[in-house]
Amino acid sequence: MQPVKIDFIGIGAQKAGTTWLFYQLKQLPDFSFPVLKELHYFSRSPEYASSNFLSEPLLANRLMDEDWTRRALEKIRSKRDEPRKAQWYAKWFFSDYTDDWYLSLFDASAPFRGEISPSYALLKPKDIAEMHRLAPEAKILFLLRNPVDRAWSQYRFYKGWHQKDFDFSQVKAEDIIRFLDSDTQELRSDYLSTLRNYEQVYPKDQILVGFYDAIAEQPVQLMEEVVGFIGGDTSQIEKYCQLEKKFTVSPAVPMPPEVRAYLKEKYRSQIEQLAHRYGSYCQRWCEELYEEQSAGGEVPVQATVSGTVRI
Repeated sequence: MQPVKIDFIGIGAQKAGTTWLFYQLKQLPDFSFPVLKELHYFSRSPEYASSNFLSEPLLANRLMDEDWTRRALEKIRSKRDEPRKAQWYAKWFFSDYTDDWYLSLFDASAPFRGEISPSYALLKPKDIAEMHRLAPEAKILFLLRNPVDRAWSQYRFYKGWHQKDFDFSQVKAEDIIRFLDSDTQELRSDYLSTLRNYEQVYPKDQILVGFYDAIAEQPVQLMEEVVGFIGGDTSQIEKYCQLEKKFTVSPAVPMPPEVRAYLKEKYRSQIEQLAHRYGSYCQRWCEELYEEQSAGGEVPVQATVSGTVRI
């Protein structure tokens, strides 16, 4: 039996449109995902700032945790009206976590199969090498968002998710900044390090950088470039995809001016480097850094920006 070939892997960034991309690709008849969007297989080590029960690979050890076993059984029972999903979750929970198990989570009959786990942006080269060993031909998809806006979105999502009635108006700027300076947040915004790490392992022609901004401004072009990069049929996009649909929207809370000023300075060097390397929307982010200094506060907009760029 031939091993399953993984055609694409989305590596992030968090709060940069990965759920939107997952949903759109999932609508296309030729594209297949496991039941879960985020498998976290390659970021399963406890050394990564992403909670993950896959860090315990042996089923016998997990079964010793009665709460874990109860939750696993409840999840499977919740899918009793969807036998294929119930079977998939049974495999997900009640297996030893091995490379063969990971590959078995994918539909071998699908023309294009893959997964999207934003935690993979945090991977060190040694774990990217493990990814490459199992998926040497995979196309790597990395969506970027202005790191100033991405950081603020992560904060809003985190607080809104963990405390539904969280009162953003009562939070002090210094407390927000403390969160934004945490290791978890900083690593997820360090796009240059992520790209350097992947370039050490995967050929550059297998890595595509896309932009969150393009989801709103030119979603058809963005999808055409992503699907074409993977090798799929771009003519299916407008027929099957719901490009205007939004997902996991963070609470609409204005960013405090002092927090915005802090983040602009924090990410100034990275944004300037991204603009120099990629242009496109990164150049727009760079222009926004200086918007308060420009005449009338207007931010010049490039005549053309692309939804994706090759590295």
